Amino acid sequence: MFRITEQRLSSFVFLEGLTLLPETHTVVRLSSPNLQAVISGKLGYEYPFDPRLGKQLVKTASQLMAENASVPFVFVGRTEISMLFEQDTHRNRRSPWTLIGGTAGLASARLSLLLGEAVIFQAAIYQLPTTELVEEYFAWQQASTRLSALTEHYVQTLRQRGVELGSARQMIEEIGPDDIGKTLEENGVDVEQIPTWQKDGTGLYRQQDGIGGTPLLVDVKLPNGDDFRRFLQRFLQ
Repeated sequence: MFRITEQRLSSFVFLEGLTLLPETHTVVRLSSPNLQAVISGKLGYEYPFDPRLGKQLVKTASQLMAENASVPFVFVGRTEISMLFEQDTHRNRRSPWTLIGGTAGLASARLSLLLGEAVIFQAAIYQLPTTELVEEYFAWQQASTRLSALTEHYVQTLRQRGVELGSARQMIEEIGPDDIGKTLEENGVDVEQIPTWQKDGTGLYRQQDGIGGTPLLVDVKLPNGDDFRRFLQRFLQ
């Protein structure tokens, strides 16, 4: 399911052109290929999830939102950040290369300062022509975050029992994504007790009607499934 969804959405990745397409929803996906190695190697962060990394990713996402007033929603996964931009029009069309360089550069600099080690983010732009595709994108990101969380917790369970890392990964491949939650339960891990920010991600969005309070809200209890899709609709109007 995840591979099919990723292949479907990959057809909307921006590859060429001087300006982004008008009347589309733009999502910038930021990923860091060396982040896992940095936090588990040089920094020795707790495996599989360290609350410090979660907070630093949120701080990085907060900085990105502060520098981009046209971003109503940001989703923070385990090691990725996805930014939803307001819909572009013919009168407000931005350069994709400026957007890629600016967001990736700022995210890399911010998280590197927070960690004290060099981290590099890569950016990909998705041009999504319908609100349904935007919902599908973020639902896919949340589902991928959940699968990653359950997978890493299962790897930890196996490692604690003396299973080598390579063998643990192979066992997970044999189980498949649909049965990982059930397998965790059978091995004594209560999936419902895994913190929501790990399995459902974190959302950042601006306060709609508050006065005098913090304009940016950090939501560590996002809904999931169809409720998450309905939740996203407020940022697509």
